[in-house]
Amino acid sequence: MNIIESAKAASEVASAMALGGAALKSIAKTTSVEAVDRVMDEIHEAADRMAEVQAALAQPAGGELLDEDELDAELAELEALEADSELLGAAGLPAAPTRAPGAPERLPSVPQGRPAPPPAQLSAEERELEELQAAMAA
Repeated sequence: MNIIESAKAASEVASAMALGGAALKSIAKTTSVEAVDRVMDEIHEAADRMAEVQAALAQPAGGELLDEDELDAELAELEALEADSELLGAAGLPAAPTRAPGAPERLPSVPQGRPAPPPAQLSAEERELEELQAAMAA
């Protein structure tokens, strides 16, 4: 039974190949290499014209030409910055401290202009204010 099925399948394949060969011969008679070459040349010419049109449209309206090397360098710089920020973010590193450990949150202000009077000349209120500022800074 297997041999009969194999023979039938082989016969169908041979018939299909014969039909395919006949169809291919028919198509080959109506299609010439010269016609295909002519069509391909027309396609290439049309593509070249479209490339010229696109190049003309790509020029800035003011007539100012862009420097491709300069743009490429700027793009590379931006990509490097982006890669650096991605690496820092991906590493899960903590943010850098903005002040030294144990340092006061806010530095005491230094008066501009005239120098501070010597401590002996401070009034009682001024001495009390300095003591209060020192206690708050600690």
